[in-house]
Amino acid sequence: RRHGGKRSWKSLLQLVCHRDLETEPVYRLERRRGPDHAPEFEVAVEIAGRRYGAGSAGSRKEAEQRAAEATLRILLGRAFDAVARGAEPRLEGPPPRGAG
Repeated sequence: RRHGGKRSWKSLLQLVCHRDLETEPVYRLERRRGPDHAPEFEVAVEIAGRRYGAGSAGSRKEAEQRAAEATLRILLGRAFDAVARGAEPRLEGPPPRGAG
């Protein structure tokens, strides 16, 4: 799927978590700062109770996308660049400790 013309990192992370880790990613709002007219949200991804990537943006939705992208970079390692170009996401080797 696409998100604002870009890949939906949340959808890809959901796919990897379901298929390879048999669990769901959880998005945690870690911080909201700034005035109401210009907020900044920081969101982190947890998988099986372990914190992975985080992202920040002016909307919670975009912060979640950035956190999902950061998490996929961690989970997929060197394969992330191919996924960013449209390849099917696959974990390299066993899931990281604490996941699954």
